This record gives sequence, C-alpha cells and structure tokens, in this order.
Amino acid sequence: MAIAPLLVVFLYDALRKSYPDLTLVEYSQKILGKWLGIAISLLFISYFFITTATYLREIGDFMISHIMPDTPIQVIMILFMSVVLMAASLGLEPLARSAEIFFPFVVLLLSSLIILLLPEIKFQNLQPVWEGGLKPVIRGSIPFIVFPFIESVAVLMILPFVSQKDRIRKSLFVGQLLAGIVLIIITMLAILVLGPELTARQNYPIYMLAKKINIANFMTRLEAILAIIWFITIFIRFSLFFYVTVLGLAQTLKLQDYRPLVFPLGILLI
Repeated sequence: MAIAPLLVVFLYDALRKSYPDLTLVEYSQKILGKWLGIAISLLFISYFFITTATYLREIGDFMISHIMPDTPIQVIMILFMSVVLMAASLGLEPLARSAEIFFPFVVLLLSSLIILLLPEIKFQNLQPVWEGGLKPVIRGSIPFIVFPFIESVAVLMILPFVSQKDRIRKSLFVGQLLAGIVLIIITMLAILVLGPELTARQNYPIYMLAKKINIANFMTRLEAILAIIWFITIFIRFSLFFYVTVLGLAQTLKLQDYRPLVFPLGILLI
C-alpha cells in the first residue's frame, strides 16, 4: 500500500510525455472527444474546486477553534482568500518561487518540532501491534492513499509550464516519497506521544503534539511552530488548487486569460 502512491508518478509521467504541451483539461478533450472530454474536465475542475473550498473551511475552523475563537469565521476566510486571490492573479511562477523560499523554513521548523517531541515518546502506545489482524490495516490504508496522494493529480495542470522537463519524473517521485515519509513520521509521533485513542478523537492531533513539548518547564506551548508550518503549507496547496481550478475552467470555456475568473470563483468559495 505504501508503494501505490509512488506508482501514480509513472502514470503522470506517461501522460506528460504523450502530451507535453497540453494540460489535463486539454488532452482530456483530445483523448475522449469534445463533449465527453468536457464532461470529464468539468469533473476534475469540480474536484479541484471542492478541495480548495475544503482547505478554506479547514483554515477557518482551525482559527476559530484554537487561536481566535471570538472572531467570525467569515472574516478569517475572507482575509486568507484575499492573499490566495493575489497569488492566483500573479500567476504560477511567483507561486512556485514563494514555495521555494518557504521550503527551508518548513523543513527547519518541522525538524525542530520532531526533535523537541522525542522526550515525550512512549513506545508502549504502539502495543498491541496488529491486534485485529492485517485486514483492518489494509482497509485503513486505502483512504491514506487517496487522501492526500491522489490530490497530486493537480500537477497535471501545470506540467506543460515546467521549464526543466527532464527533471519532472524525478521531482514528482521525490515529492511523493517525501510527503509519504513526513506523514508516516507525524502519524507515528501522534500515536507514540498521544496514544491511539486520543489521536483518533482529535481533529488536529499534530496541534496537540505541539502542546506536549516541555523542555525543563522552560520551553513550553510551542504550538505556534506548528501553526506556522501549517499556514505555509496549506497556503501553497490552497493557491495551487485554486490556480488550476480557474485555469482549467478558462481552458474548458476557451478563454484567452483565466484572470477574469479569479475574483468570481473566490467569492463562490467563500
């Protein structure tokens, strides 16, 4: 099951090589014909749009639950959406460069969080291993594969704009691999520190992990580290999904520019 998300990379790379200058929406119509291709394209666009709306709601829920409980959720969503609208209007290159700039900070903060949690680990929380057999483990792995790894289908909308095309396959493979490693580490930490029952009950178990950090009663309540990591990463994903939504809709409608759709779709998201 852990290998399945990596196999998707070969499918993406094969599609990219077959249609190097076309996006997912464009070659869907080329492969399936005009009307069926448009129908399939609209399904993908709907998926991108719903995923983007989910990110926006998650941001609002997180803020009013843990950080700003007295602030109306609409205010938080409008403020965050304003930044995403700006990112989508500027285009793909500024978004990619911002992700490149933020990446070292995310790695540094995440590494610090993991190191500071090591004293809180309790290995007995892993027991019993495979209590219900292998079948529940396999059944639980299927949603883990679909979400979030299959979300990477959004990259098929931006691969034609990549300049170093000879590095696409390697980059996709490394990206999927690193994402899987990070998710496994965070999941293991949540179980080792919080225990399986508390982890299963929490909507934001990693945020509870950050609250557990206590170094000599001096370094405590470092959940701000986690909040910064989460805001940076969800901003990049949110902006990317919103960008491919408006780009895909513009290509389906045969528009010359996607930017006239940015503000109306942003209003619909809110």
